[in-house]
Amino acid sequence: MKVKGKEEGDKPRKVPIIDRINISTNRDLSRDSLNWSNLSVSAGTRIGSKLNINYASSYSFYDRNESGSQINTFLFDSENKLARLLNMGGGITATLRSTDFKKKGKEEEQLKEGLEGPADELTQVPEELREEIDLKRNEFVDFTVPWSANLTYTINRRNSFSRELQKDTASITQSIIARGDLTLLEKWKIGYSTGYDLQAEKGDRWTPTTLSLYWDLHCWEFKFDYIPIGERKSFTVQVNVKASALKDLKLMHRGTFGNDSGLL
Repeated sequence: MKVKGKEEGDKPRKVPIIDRINISTNRDLSRDSLNWSNLSVSAGTRIGSKLNINYASSYSFYDRNESGSQINTFLFDSENKLARLLNMGGGITATLRSTDFKKKGKEEEQLKEGLEGPADELTQVPEELREEIDLKRNEFVDFTVPWSANLTYTINRRNSFSRELQKDTASITQSIIARGDLTLLEKWKIGYSTGYDLQAEKGDRWTPTTLSLYWDLHCWEFKFDYIPIGERKSFTVQVNVKASALKDLKLMHRGTFGNDSGLL
């Protein structure tokens, strides 16, 4: 959508309404029944530069028997419905970075002077790649941003067939997830990931919390992940080659807590 400029003479600017929307299914010609896969629908958009909204759902085209198993009868033929909802969910993510507080003019001035630093490197990272970094934070280490913090609220609904009621019953889950990282030194970065389950019983609401340390060793990289609370309390130490073609060349050690071995 094009929006009129704020002041007289300003050029119209483009504002995205929907960044992406995907609808997909497929038909397996080799099967003699239930040829159509589930229908998948997903979409996403942004509000300003700080909020991302995502949605995903799946549907079945087929009816079920008394035990809840799908049968080779289209729902449209039995109940005059196109599809049956299996699950759906969505989330809102707010992102905050240290670079959001820097003036654009200062960054441009540093770039012109050829100074090395976060502002110069930031201008070389495309926005598409930065969004991918936010979605796959555990797979990327971005030293161009001194610190960042993400807060995500998710809600999901899953339909399960009840034999007693002979219909679907819905279960809803809600959670809040926080992620972030901080650059300590030029080649050192620490990160965290934790969450709070709004639907879980008291005492079990905290999702696995992970603290991580990353050290850039030029051609190699060092990673240390630590889960301090919960039943999955453990740690992982890994040293591997950075090149994607040699990712399998690595040394790894995992350990758990709560036994006599301790950290060994």
